[in-house]
Amino acid sequence: MLSLQRLRSSMTWQLTKMQLELGWCRDVLGRISSALHAHKYCHQLSLPGQNVRPYMYMCAYACARTVGGKFQLVPHSKRHAALASFVDSHWGWKQSGAFLHSGELNVLTRTAQEDTPKGKDMVTFIRDDNDLERFLGHITDLLSTPDFSKVRIPVEEAKTRAEELVHRLLEMKADPRNIYAFLCSKPRVLSAQQDALMQNLQFLEELRVVGNQALLVLDRNPKVWGADEAVLRDRVRRLRKLGLVEGSLQKVITNWPAILTLRKSRLNGSIDMLRKCQFSGRQITAIVISSPQVLDSQPADIELRFQYVYFTMGLQKQADMVQANLFKYSLEHIRCRHLVLERLGIYQLPSKPGGTRADNPKLCRIVDCTDARFAQKCAGISPEEYETFQRNLEDEAKRDDEGDTEEETDEGFVDYDHDDGTRHTS
Repeated sequence: MLSLQRLRSSMTWQLTKMQLELGWCRDVLGRISSALHAHKYCHQLSLPGQNVRPYMYMCAYACARTVGGKFQLVPHSKRHAALASFVDSHWGWKQSGAFLHSGELNVLTRTAQEDTPKGKDMVTFIRDDNDLERFLGHITDLLSTPDFSKVRIPVEEAKTRAEELVHRLLEMKADPRNIYAFLCSKPRVLSAQQDALMQNLQFLEELRVVGNQALLVLDRNPKVWGADEAVLRDRVRRLRKLGLVEGSLQKVITNWPAILTLRKSRLNGSIDMLRKCQFSGRQITAIVISSPQVLDSQPADIELRFQYVYFTMGLQKQADMVQANLFKYSLEHIRCRHLVLERLGIYQLPSKPGGTRADNPKLCRIVDCTDARFAQKCAGISPEEYETFQRNLEDEAKRDDEGDTEEETDEGFVDYDHDDGTRHTS
């Protein structure tokens, strides 16, 4: 089986020609969409936040041939066989299944495949009424599993609700395997208020959050099942006021669905604190897009992270904090990265008396990277050494906490001399 790097390198010159001859790969994929749907690969090309270019290249290349030194699409009748042969020989996607955004539900999908009594006959694409009937049969069989004993509603009613939900999700272009995986992992969705659930799905469709994205919202935030539609609309209206437009709005909702049911007081408190830290409107918009979880943070926690970077690290440009995705990380993460550089002599306080260092690493290099990359590229140590430093820092924090606790306990301790009644305070 070829690796992705080798496959891409061997196709580079052909792909360059093909892009010039046939236009961008997205146009090619539009012309071979029926083959993609038939062989269950289209879901790989529609996931948010995923690099789809390799899949686009491979699918377009599979359905092209060289004629007189030029690339042309194979006839429509042969595209299915060409795509299946190419993909099976290099990747074996048929066995990979359909996975949701960022791999969050990979485990759920594997669980669904294991639980399916007829895993090889699992319907992965609804072409006609027969496929729909077979898929609904799989859902009916699922209702008899032990997990659905937690759903305290009559079996017939559960079957009716399941069929209605499946029909609605299929209308929203959700992948059948992901629907099955969702019902396996969240059987209690059938106990939710059906009217509210359908209204909220309709609202998500209006927002253009459909298909696997809608399933992801339902899986990550069960509160959406029975939430009042007015609450969802109010949160979306608030996000639009912050400057989120089409595209970025859907990205935030998909990445962090809890925003749809976040308490209004918590939302407003976080935004007010960001403004207090003198972030501009555009900067706040960028923060919300890159780190939507900050809206659920305590205002005091936001202020502590800002003050640590502003005063302790001496970095006083809000633009640098936005670029580094500062509010995506905890104060402990930021402090640990800063201290290891400071103790290694790599980072010095810019306003230090007697001179400043102009070669301090940028904040984005310090904060916004993996531990391994930070250790090797920024700190110049091994990942193992950085892990040891983290453990030592945690031990220091525990000893400091224990010392503070002992001091508080000792304060006001009174000792009496029982012979003369003298009072001694230590």
